[in-house]
Parts: sequence; structure tokens; C-alpha cells
Amino acid sequence: ERLPAEATAAYEALDRRLLTLATADGWLDGSTALLAAIKGDKLRILQVGDCQAVLCSPFGAQPLATEHRPEAQTEAIRLKELGAAVEFGRVNGLSVTRTFGDSDSKARGPGIVPTPEVVPLITFSSVDEVLLLGCD
Repeated sequence: ERLPAEATAAYEALDRRLLTLATADGWLDGSTALLAAIKGDKLRILQVGDCQAVLCSPFGAQPLATEHRPEAQTEAIRLKELGAAVEFGRVNGLSVTRTFGDSDSKARGPGIVPTPEVVPLITFSSVDEVLLLGCD
């Protein structure tokens, strides 16, 4: 159960380091991330950005996370609370609301954060066959 808090702290520390390097070296790149931590029959997903994890069984495919886009309900609420402007489906020029890096977008105003969404703990069932992870 320490994973969510420790991962959040690690993601935020990594982002601070990336932003320091970006400022020093003049780069503007950014990235998303998707992590699947598996221990026995337990699965924890941590996600930043427009990644997706899907658990597949003979009965169908179950998406496990919400893409971090301005139009997603939880992100729209978070952005409104921060006073972030959403223009043409973008926040500070980005179509995603959580990233690592992207120093220029983060400098334009609030809204873009590296904080991962921590999906509630999942217990694999006997019919689960495949876990798909997709991240661009």
C-alpha cells in the first residue's frame, strides 16, 4: 500500500529533474508513462498521460485507466479547480493533462502535472488472460 505515495513522490521528483535539465539544455520534449506493478494475483496501474492498460479475458476487454485529457471528467474538474484554461481541447498547447517534461507547456500556466493516476488494486481472476499496455 506504500506504492501510490512513493510512486507519486518519485514521479514528481523525476519531473523536477527533467525540467531542470530541459532548462539547462534548452529542450522542450515531454512524455507519458504507464506502469504495471504485479505481485502474485494483484495488479496496480500507475498512469501519466494518454496511455491505457486493458485486461483481457474470454468475456471481453476491460480498460483499467482513464486517459488524461482535458475532456475527461476527473481531469476537467481538476483543471477547473486550478483555474487552467482549456482552449480547443488543449491545456497550455497540449492535448494531455499529465506529462513528464514539457517545460514550455508547464511554464505557460497551471494544469499540466506529472502526478500519476493510481488505479485501485486489481485482483486477477482465473479467466484473465492478457494485460495490454499501450503508451506512445
